[in-house]
Amino acid sequence: MKGYRCEDLFGDGVTDPVAVAIHETFVLGNMDIPLMLMENCRNLAEEERAFLETCNESDNTDMLARIVRIYIGERDYCKWLCASPEDIWHCYVEPFENNRLLLPEFLESGRVSEYTIPDDAVVLADLGREGTLYCWEGRTILKHRRH
Repeated sequence: MKGYRCEDLFGDGVTDPVAVAIHETFVLGNMDIPLMLMENCRNLAEEERAFLETCNESDNTDMLARIVRIYIGERDYCKWLCASPEDIWHCYVEPFENNRLLLPEFLESGRVSEYTIPDDAVVLADLGREGTLYCWEGRTILKHRRH
């Protein structure tokens, strides 16, 4: 499976799943990761499940970190990736560029990186067309190339 990303739009360089989960949840206030954990992490204690339901009202980063580690196992690397280069343009370039950069120009610009997503990657968040947060082991050899 392939995923696509434009590093100059999202080039913060943070690839640690726990750090990303904490930032998304506690700094940005996004509940996508806690919701994904509640839906997919089967071995949660009642206390952990209750925490995930209201973690945006908490500052307990340690509890979120522990739950994320349970879910992702040994996976220590993550990337937000879109399903196509066109999705990047439609969601993150076109709405902000006011048609100054057209889709064909963006696709030919060489700004899009293509990633091979390992088969054992897990999804930590899924925003549909806006992107999916995939986690995998960093030592897995990734093939990625610029478009």
